[in-house]
Amino acid sequence: MKKQKNDQSTDLQDGTEVTFYPDGDIFLDHDFRMEYIETMVRNYCYLNVGMKILLNGQEFKSENGLMDLLKANISDEALYPVIHIKGKDIEVAFTHTTSYGEDYYSFVNGQHTTQGGTHLAAFREAIVKTARDFYGKDFDPSDVRTSITAAVSIRIQEPVFESQTKTKLGSLNTFPGGPSLRNWINEFVTQQLDNFLHKHPETAEAWKKKILQSERERKEIAGIKNWPTNALRKPISTIKNFAIVVSISTI
Repeated sequence: MKKQKNDQSTDLQDGTEVTFYPDGDIFLDHDFRMEYIETMVRNYCYLNVGMKILLNGQEFKSENGLMDLLKANISDEALYPVIHIKGKDIEVAFTHTTSYGEDYYSFVNGQHTTQGGTHLAAFREAIVKTARDFYGKDFDPSDVRTSITAAVSIRIQEPVFESQTKTKLGSLNTFPGGPSLRNWINEFVTQQLDNFLHKHPETAEAWKKKILQSERERKEIAGIKNWPTNALRKPISTIKNFAIVVSISTI
């Protein structure tokens, strides 16, 4: 790497130019995966609002942090505007879409934890608790989180990862001997998200509608799965519109 200093007067903002030349003796056969590099650069910008990165002449910059990350990565229709809350050393953004499953982007000190960890587990727990308290109903966790797309970023001291690749956080505290990481994230999300929902009733109503829809679909699917078993427990005379089709083939 080479850092160059320019003493000439300029109207440009201060910054650092970094040039990387692979060592031919070490990297005998190498290739740059630009799609991967550009994703990393974008993430750095999402996590450092206002920072501008020029990569091979292409400019990357974010003004809205994790909100921009979600908007750039959501391919399905969002059911309500992205909920974006920030605090000291923590930032959260999420929405629900028309897709199924759960989709998360989590970061610790700028490191993309693709396998999640204790911080993501605490966030998933916190949004369920907040939804239950805000709407006053003991929703099933899966109904609250189904179709969610979320991003979580935290900064802690001396994070402990479960592997050398740093893809999964294992820390239980915000710093060695410090407060519980789980409690810290839970308190932040429950308080800030509750305030957000009170200030944005349309978003709160859209989220509730999605939860009830997921609950209804889950119960309908469970009923379909249980129908054959329940039907066989009843006398044949009590079962209406029931047919058995048998197909026998001989060689």
